[in-house]
Amino acid sequence: MMEGRYPPGVYIALTDCKEPSQEDAMNHWYDQTVIPGLESLGFVRNSRRYVNVFAAEGTFRGRPKYLAVHEVYHDDLPWALKEIHRREGELTAEGTALQYLLIKVNTLYRRAGPEFRSGKTAPIQIVYCGLVGYMDRSRRAEFDRWYNERHS
Repeated sequence: MMEGRYPPGVYIALTDCKEPSQEDAMNHWYDQTVIPGLESLGFVRNSRRYVNVFAAEGTFRGRPKYLAVHEVYHDDLPWALKEIHRREGELTAEGTALQYLLIKVNTLYRRAGPEFRSGKTAPIQIVYCGLVGYMDRSRRAEFDRWYNERHS
């Protein structure tokens, strides 16, 4: 998925800091405690964090401000998510900065569709996060076909 890797799952967390005066502390805690803590599970790897390029706008498109992407290498993704949430609970108890962290989304996505490769190996600098889905469950196969064959 990221830079030539295609993991079975991706854990994402979209977050904001509730207290702007504590943003540096929250970021330090996330980078120095949360990421190493999740990667200590052994099946979470190659974690990366991004900041929303429109964060200064204070509008809907500027929020959430932070995106964390963690590659998950485990066949039982529901179990992996339980373990990730268990570990996050332990890290929360250890970290004082969490009181300033507002988690908007934190979930695990299973790989879907074929593996897409562009042939380019440049390091990833920006991630576009578009949360899409289908409204009519009876048309899921049609949506998946369109998304995987035409959109992507």
